[in-house]
Amino acid sequence: MLGGLDVYILVLSLVCALLIAVFALQNAAAVAIRFFWITTDVPLVLVILGSALGGSLITLLLAVWRQFRRRRLPAPAAGPEPDPAQGTSAGGDFPTSN
Repeated sequence: MLGGLDVYILVLSLVCALLIAVFALQNAAAVAIRFFWITTDVPLVLVILGSALGGSLITLLLAVWRQFRRRRLPAPAAGPEPDPAQGTSAGGDFPTSN
C-alpha cells in the first residue's frame, strides 16, 4: 500500500516526466552530435529524452547501491551509557569540572 509521501513522490515524478516529454517533443529539430571522431545528426528530442533517461538510471543505480550497503553493514554498536554522577556541560559530552 502506498503511503502519503509515496503518493506525493509518484505524482511529482509523473509531472516531471510529462514536462520533460512535452519539452522534448517541442524541440524536434535535428542537431549535430560530435563524440570523439564520430559526427551524426539526430533529433533533439532523442538527445533530451536520452539525457533524462541516463540521469534517471544513474540515480536509480546510486539508490540501489545505497540500499545494498545499508542492508549489508551491521548497525553500529551503542556506546556505554554516560555516568550521571559525572554530569555534562550544556554544550557537549565533556564532563564538567566540580
